Amino acid sequence: MTSMIFNHFYGEDVCSTADEVEALFHKDLDGANEFIISSDSDAQYPCLSVLVNGNFAYLLYMPFDSSMGAGFQAYGEDEDGFELDPDDITVFYINTPTEEQEISNEYVCSREKAIEVILAFMKYDEWPTHYEDLPDCVEWEEL
Repeated sequence: MTSMIFNHFYGEDVCSTADEVEALFHKDLDGANEFIISSDSDAQYPCLSVLVNGNFAYLLYMPFDSSMGAGFQAYGEDEDGFELDPDDITVFYINTPTEEQEISNEYVCSREKAIEVILAFMKYDEWPTHYEDLPDCVEWEEL
């Protein structure tokens, strides 16, 4: 697995194993955190942004800066036991533990699914630049 740099509300951590990622995802403030994940501390892109609140998560992958496109967001889960009203929203927090970001439930998945996606990214030698190369454990939408 490739080591990844996780910037979040509490600072920066480097994870190189599934156990380290799992442990890091317990660092939150009242259940919320924002993780900006990259494989290179000197480069802003590519990066994976993961917002968490309680048992829910939102995933946004940015393979390049916004001048080349907005990136890709993961669709939410359509599995038994994961029941969010697709016409409603979930509140997450970005930049600070108090700055709210509303996300359509259509794009909200479980925290466990977010960890699965992160671990899939950690298996790449080089992060993808095309839709068809993204981890297939979730469906992605190009923005």
